[in-house]
Amino acid sequence: MNWLNIHIPILRSPEFIGCDPVSRATWLYVTAYACEQENGGVIKGCRGWKDRQWQQTCGVTLSEVDASEPVLFWDGEDLHIFAYPTEKEAEVKAKRIGGKKGGKKRASLAKQDTCEKEKTASSIPRSIASSSASSSASSSASSSASTEGNRKEKGIGKEVPPDPQVGKGEDLHIFAYPTEKEAEVKAKRIGGKKGGKKRASLAKQDTCEKEQKTASSIPQSIASSSASSSASTEGEGEGEGEWNRKEKGIGKEVPPDPQGGNGEVEENPSTSVESVIAAWNGTRLPKAVALNQSRRKTLNARLKESFWVENWKEGIEKADRSDFLRGANGNGWTATFDFFIKPDSLTKIIEGKYDNRKNKSNTCI
Repeated sequence: MNWLNIHIPILRSPEFIGCDPVSRATWLYVTAYACEQENGGVIKGCRGWKDRQWQQTCGVTLSEVDASEPVLFWDGEDLHIFAYPTEKEAEVKAKRIGGKKGGKKRASLAKQDTCEKEKTASSIPRSIASSSASSSASSSASSSASTEGNRKEKGIGKEVPPDPQVGKGEDLHIFAYPTEKEAEVKAKRIGGKKGGKKRASLAKQDTCEKEQKTASSIPQSIASSSASSSASTEGEGEGEGEWNRKEKGIGKEVPPDPQGGNGEVEENPSTSVESVIAAWNGTRLPKAVALNQSRRKTLNARLKESFWVENWKEGIEKADRSDFLRGANGNGWTATFDFFIKPDSLTKIIEGKYDNRKNKSNTCI
């Protein structure tokens, strides 16, 4: 991919905001390299790369990559990239494949068209062809002379002196800003609004015309008889529908469940989303201030896992006791609530990967 498609909310996420500027820049450079390679956001087998290879491929060093947790994190020998645009990569690949197929078809049609033109040209007498060629050459020469005159008259091609005001105003200019993409998005937005209003207006107009045509084309006697038959049919339909509902047991009162009180499944208050956040905020780790849609969705997914429901309290307690997760790990990284609700974080904590040891060393997450 030649473009780095970053969704703006990613730059506002806790993972990105929690990193220092060097880690953010490292993530940007590594993400750009991955987009060029189209590797799905995973650089495989790069754990053993030396600094020279990191600098030549991504423009960063190994120590900078190691210090960029959690936007860059290791899984064995592979490096995973936070918020990599996998959907955009799949879309680009699909368009590329479709373009190749369409390109072959267009090339075949162009070749066929060229052959037909050559056959047509061969059937024209030589005298007519030569006179046509000479007239075409004279007209193109006069056209080019006229164009050159217009260019000189309008001042096109002249050197433009530098503007003394550029760089001296109060405005901040951004290098390589995607102005074309911005214009495209604005045009689509305006077109969508206009198109929506136009479609709604046409639909309303079409409905009115149909009602007028229907009302004017039906005689009054037929319309009145149709209305009465429709009313009787509705009455029969209601009676038949009521009979079907009773036959199928729809609308009957459900007797209370002797095992479950009122027949409803009661939620365990100790495993709710709010209770997990409250327990986390009671530790010495960074607080989870906001419960946004992304966090709620991820946490609800964890609460459907039996292992997670049974062990999350113990996991929070162990995380609070872990010096490594509280920042004593060489690069100052501290575990956040988003790290805790990742699919494999609780398993690592329960298995003792982050337990305090006598000989402290930086453990790779």
